[in-house]
Amino acid sequence: MKRTFLLFVVIFTLGCSKDNDNQNPNVIPYQEGLTTNYITINNITRKYLVYRPTGMTSVNAVVTVLHGGGGTGLGVSNLGEHPLSVFRTLADID
Repeated sequence: MKRTFLLFVVIFTLGCSKDNDNQNPNVIPYQEGLTTNYITINNITRKYLVYRPTGMTSVNAVVTVLHGGGGTGLGVSNLGEHPLSVFRTLADID
């Protein structure tokens, strides 16, 4: 549980960090659709999924969904397979 919370804090912190001078703050760093990404902390590599709705040009809000023990991120992200997949449906609404 502590490890999951720490991972959430690290990802949140990285997402809120100030952009470098050579990066455009108006560019969303993820492709449209569901993408798989990796982060390594203390030589432990973790996989996380990002869903970016089609046509999204600016960030209005960020929602983080954490699956429970024994679950998988892919199970949560696939529509209709998990109760938390409703967030993906909501993300597609303008």
